Parts: sequence; C-alpha cells; structure tokens
Amino acid sequence: MQSATPEYRQPDVPTLVLLVVTALTCSIFWLPLVRGLMDGPAYEWGNFGFSGHGVHGDYWFPVTATFLSIAVLLAGWRCRNALFLVPATLWYAFLTYGSVMLAMTAPDTIRFQGETMGVDFSLALVAPILSGMMLLLALYVLLVRTPPTQKPYPWNRINTVLLGTVVLLVPMQYILLSRGAIHGFSDQVGVLVTLAQWALLNASFYPWKPKQVKTTTTTDASMTELP
Repeated sequence: MQSATPEYRQPDVPTLVLLVVTALTCSIFWLPLVRGLMDGPAYEWGNFGFSGHGVHGDYWFPVTATFLSIAVLLAGWRCRNALFLVPATLWYAFLTYGSVMLAMTAPDTIRFQGETMGVDFSLALVAPILSGMMLLLALYVLLVRTPPTQKPYPWNRINTVLLGTVVLLVPMQYILLSRGAIHGFSDQVGVLVTLAQWALLNASFYPWKPKQVKTTTTTDASMTELP
C-alpha cells in the first residue's frame, strides 16, 4: 500500500525566504501610502525619485507600487509560483543594477532614512550585496528548482482573523498619525503600527495549515487528522 501524499503544500524554504524579503523591501511603498493619507500635507516622503507631501505630488506612485506589490505577493503565497517569481526576479534585477550603479557613482545617496524614528544609515555596501543574493535566489527558484505540484493550503479561519486584524488597526492608525505632532511620539507609535499592519497583511496571505487536510493515495482519498 502506497503512503498518502499531501494534496496541499506550504512554501519551501527558498520560496519562503524570497517572499519574506520581498515583503520587507515592499514596505517602503506601504509606509508613504498610509502616512500620506493619514498624516496629511505635513508628511514629506520620497521614493525612487518620486516625492510629495501627504497625498499631493507623486502620490500615485506609492499607491500603484503598493497595489502591484500586494498582487505579486498574494500570487506568491496563494497561487502558482511563476506569477510571483517572474516579477520578483525583475524587481531584484532592478534593485541590484540600481544599487550597484549608485554605490559606484553616488554612495551617499543610498541611505535608509526615517525622520520620525530618528533612523539614518548608509546602505551603500549592504544594498548591492543583499539585492544580488536575492536575485540569484530568485533565478534559482525560477529556473533550477523543480516546481511543486501541490496547491497551497486553501484560505481558512486563520487567514480571515489576520486580515480582520489588519482592518481593525485602521482607526488606531488614524488617531496616532493624524492627531499628534509630525515626527512626535504618537507618530512613532503610528509608524510601528503601520509596519506591524504590513506584516500582518502578508501573514494573512500565508497558506496556513488547517486542522484537517485532505490527502490522496493511488486507491482512495481520506481525511487525516493533524495534531
């Protein structure tokens, strides 16, 4: 009698690393999207040469980039890998090329700056190395690794609870970001809440394993109780 094979799967380690790091890099779009809307014109932001105050200026850029990021990450967590891997490979190719060129010509411009949290440090060395490593990983997962045949675990109660938590954080975000002084204590807490919200949004996409999983064999299908 052949052993049962799982009908569903969770991401393997290379894909999981790629998804997590991609989510981290795409948080740079989520922050100006939320803060521009809730902080108002007092909040000045800039991304890849685009900038603005609040929802003015090039605000369309973080809006578009955020929704594209969500679509790509959702495809990576919930759909076939190719829908995520091709955009992810292009994203890391862009980051690698851009960071290497800037590190060679204008290293002082590659910085992680966050006035609200008092953060400012150079990425001239880290950015090209990290981007290059992630590009190689994306190429490996896309071109070398054998793609899985199982589907991701279906959406279940855990995903719904996490997504609901993302929505429930919105009133707290608005109070923290809109009522306090710009770059003040409430703004700092609001930034942390916004980053946690982005992490929860991505966690809601994850194919969490339910209590019961359908498994198949060559002769029949059965329900296996998981601990």
